Amino acid sequence: MAVDFYKDDYSRLDGPGIFRAIEAFTRISEPIAVRPRESFVLDFKEEWGEKALHTVSGFAHTFGGLLFVGVSEKDAQPNQLVGIESVGELKTSIASSIATNISPTPPYEIAECNHPDTPGRKLAVVRVRPGHQIHYYTKKGAHPIYIRNEDESRPADAAQLRSLIERKTSAALRQSQVADRVNALRVSVQLSKTAEIERPAGIPSAMQVILSPFDHPGLTLDSTVEQQFRALINRNFASRHRDGECKKEEERWLDWYEWRWFRSSDRHESVWRVTSCGDVVYMRQARVPSTDGKGLAWSLGDTIADLLFLLGVARALWKRSGYYGEAQLVVNLSVDQLRLRTDLATEISLDPAREDVWAIVDFNLALRNSIITEFQGSNIASATSIFSSELPYEAAADGIAIVMNQLLRSLKHAADLTMLRSAVDHFLRVAR
Repeated sequence: MAVDFYKDDYSRLDGPGIFRAIEAFTRISEPIAVRPRESFVLDFKEEWGEKALHTVSGFAHTFGGLLFVGVSEKDAQPNQLVGIESVGELKTSIASSIATNISPTPPYEIAECNHPDTPGRKLAVVRVRPGHQIHYYTKKGAHPIYIRNEDESRPADAAQLRSLIERKTSAALRQSQVADRVNALRVSVQLSKTAEIERPAGIPSAMQVILSPFDHPGLTLDSTVEQQFRALINRNFASRHRDGECKKEEERWLDWYEWRWFRSSDRHESVWRVTSCGDVVYMRQARVPSTDGKGLAWSLGDTIADLLFLLGVARALWKRSGYYGEAQLVVNLSVDQLRLRTDLATEISLDPAREDVWAIVDFNLALRNSIITEFQGSNIASATSIFSSELPYEAAADGIAIVMNQLLRSLKHAADLTMLRSAVDHFLRVAR
């Protein structure tokens, strides 16, 4: 399986595998035009030194990121895998440098490898996580605080420093505000048509996903934003909801806009909402036919697919409004007397000529293999995680697998988390 430097456990990677993964990530054997570019979350350094420390500090103060050491760059793209002369472990030297020069030390991991063609030279990957404190660069006479700005790590100016201090000190207040918004959305976004039809029995099963950004500047809701929201939903969900069979209705209020799809043939209802705070909510029925055709089930495959598609909608919408930050992800699932169905119950329309069409087969197989024990359950489950809109879409697999594992366990199922990650990786090939 390919190494994912954004989420994999570095302690489980061996040296040759790390070098091959660096080659694959940098695409060093391919034309320069297709190689990755430095960004908010990616940097290349030929040597370890002050600029590398500035990058670590800058990553910690923004969205985190990957720093490749021993990789030369040209015009912000990797040029050569040159390595660094190192007698002992390179990661030990880097760790000592970070601990000595940045206080408090930000969260990070390091993977290193030997350069196979140049004995004595090594490369390293430093993965920095966003810190919850201000991390000072302590070298005498140097600027103390750095931030990441596009592909550079720069000293924070007065306005940026003030913003950083306010952001760090108000973290608890923001989390409280997000929790209040999530609780309000949990009860206000409902499957109203289904509830009306099935009253007094109510809705026997439903899934609700809420994404609430921590620092969103706010959306000015107007017809343009509504049109963009509908276009993103069509792009991501039309292939899963037999678009032509759905009746669509809009509803709007001062601080929110909602789009509802209803299919009368099987009374399936889905609803999407966007708020002026940047919250994105999706809710749908969670019942599907069981694999043996006897009764109903909830589909783990459909849940993963819908969650990934919704992340795509939110990520694109936020970036159009200039938001590059984190959000609280909450998944609520009610499965009343439904059995577990692991595979993708709803067919996804794909062009057979696409190379990734087989990813659906791999996805279903990996999901089936991921379940260790299975029980029929009747329960309400909830799972939470943090979603970063700045990280590449491919980096979402780890968080989604963890959320799905939380849901499975709360519904009395057991799964293999590694296999869940593998399944999500397969589906990401389609979701992109």
